[in-house]
Amino acid sequence: MPSSLTVWTREGKEKRDGWRTSGRNVLVLVLVLVLVLVLVLVLVLALVLVLVLALVLVLVLVLVLVLVLVLVLVLVLVLVLVLSLQADEADDLMDLVFPRNLTART
Repeated sequence: MPSSLTVWTREGKEKRDGWRTSGRNVLVLVLVLVLVLVLVLVLVLALVLVLVLALVLVLVLVLVLVLVLVLVLVLVLVLVLVLSLQADEADDLMDLVFPRNLTART
């Protein structure tokens, strides 16, 4: 079995080795491989960027949730402290808001 194959060109018949390729074919193959590699690299970088942005968004949402919970806790503690005033302090506070002499006249 011959190791070369016959190729018909405009100039006539020539014999080429079946495993040998022309320089142009090698260049096209290298360019295609480089293009595929660059495309894969761009896709991987885009995926990493999307994942990082998603992680940052989740962290910001968790931070906002924690801040809201802390604010609610502080408000509840202030409310509990105000409501736990002793009776005379509560009366004094009520006198400041609703003075007794005004309510007695009506």
